[in-house]
Amino acid sequence: MGAGGAGPRAGNGAGRGVGRAGCPPSGVANANRYAFSVPPKRIWARTQVRAPAGCRTRKPEPQIGPSKLQMRLIWHREAHPDPFGTALGKQIVRERQNPFGATENLQDRERETAQPPQTEARDRRVDRETRRITVTLGLAVRDERLRRRLTLSDVADLSGSGLTTVHDVECGRVGSLETYVRLADALRLKADFVLVDPRRREPAARRATDPVHATMGESEAAHLCGLGLTVGLDEPFQHFQFAGRADVVAWSVERRALLHIENKSRFPDLQDCFGSFNAKRSYLGAELAARAGIARWRSESHVIAALWSGEVLRAIRLHAASFASVCPDPAGAFEAWWRGEPPAAGSRSILVVFDPAEGGRKDRRRWLGTNDLAGVRPRYRDYADAVELLGLANR
Repeated sequence: MGAGGAGPRAGNGAGRGVGRAGCPPSGVANANRYAFSVPPKRIWARTQVRAPAGCRTRKPEPQIGPSKLQMRLIWHREAHPDPFGTALGKQIVRERQNPFGATENLQDRERETAQPPQTEARDRRVDRETRRITVTLGLAVRDERLRRRLTLSDVADLSGSGLTTVHDVECGRVGSLETYVRLADALRLKADFVLVDPRRREPAARRATDPVHATMGESEAAHLCGLGLTVGLDEPFQHFQFAGRADVVAWSVERRALLHIENKSRFPDLQDCFGSFNAKRSYLGAELAARAGIARWRSESHVIAALWSGEVLRAIRLHAASFASVCPDPAGAFEAWWRGEPPAAGSRSILVVFDPAEGGRKDRRRWLGTNDLAGVRPRYRDYADAVELLGLANR
């Protein structure tokens, strides 16, 4: 057979000038036309592709683990630049490398699975608030359990929960809402859940409302007035940038003695409490002496009267060194004032716990000094219990 190769081996007919099946004969001028004459499936299905004579092919550069499909695509693009469009070859390579699907783009899937920054910030904020709430609830349960001298097994039996559940709640792990209600009921606490808008500011009058604080001041003022002393409530003072009000003051001009009582139903912020007390202890006496028409007081007694509750006693015992540094003096001077006999001289800072309820027994103690607090039992469990027992819930 000649160069034309017409004969029985032509496969596609003598008029097409085809030699061996799948390869153009030597000397064919337009090799690109041959690529259209061969079905695409034969090009992809062949296990080996031999470069036809007369066609210059580029050998693939050595790679690490190249697939046979990639090598065939390199030769096919060299032999026929655009039989199906360049996007087809890229799609085939992407289909082999994409484990998620035949037509899914990896970049599209990454964009779908990646979370936006706003979502990540929201999740972090939710996790932080959840940890804060669960840790606060766990500490409240643990403190009340220790105050009642109960074990984990006792609380589990009283609440009908498992021992592991009680332990996890005290450790700050997330529990169900029913679990917290059960534990609160077992410890005789009231479970309360409030949603607050942080952008909304509560009115100042509502924030300052403290019925227990007002009852303590009223009880002290009534007792001191009954002793014939001059008493003032919410006495204002100012010394340059320092300004404030004294809860209860009593004085005797004849003896030149001053009593200042700072009532505290709770200690939410010790730093603020001590700062206010120190400012009044330093500047209140001179201001009130000028109003009374005397040069200065010979005797000044500054007292922090805290509510006789378990919440306050726990704070005093936890921060015993801080209270001892601010109020280091014994309660003898306050006892003299309570009897109606002010001390003659000296300046003192005293801490006592005070019960505003007078009670039915005459020998019932109304207050105790720091030296008598060891092993003492509280008169009220916490602030809410004091409000209920004193009948201040509807005020």
